[in-house]
Amino acid sequence: MEHVDHDGIVKEINGEELKVSILSKSACASCSVKGVCNPSDAQEKVFTIKSKTAADFSVGDRVNLTVSAGKGMLAVLLSYIIPVIIIIAFLAIGLSLGYSEGTSALIAFGTMALYYLILYLTRKKAENSFNFSIRKL
Repeated sequence: MEHVDHDGIVKEINGEELKVSILSKSACASCSVKGVCNPSDAQEKVFTIKSKTAADFSVGDRVNLTVSAGKGMLAVLLSYIIPVIIIIAFLAIGLSLGYSEGTSALIAFGTMALYYLILYLTRKKAENSFNFSIRKL
């Protein structure tokens, strides 16, 4: 089964929760000639991982986080693809109903905001389906 791996460092342990910091690099950040064209940045991201084996880890441990590629694609779908579809669809619907471009755009962005509100309100349920596995390096 395909999966996505990220190496990180345990920053904090609270009961069965581990806070793991990973370094998220842009495409240019890992390039050996990045200084020649455009300086790029790497960004630190902190993930909260629930693990029954959290007691086996210590702050500062180097770890590997793994999630199935299918779950990664679902995250991309929910956070990027569906909002773009919502904007285009509701913009087209507004224009076809005879609304001005500005009004149609407001309707489209309002609908997208409602979509993100629904995602936010259902985040606990979604959190359970995006399980990372964690192991020491």
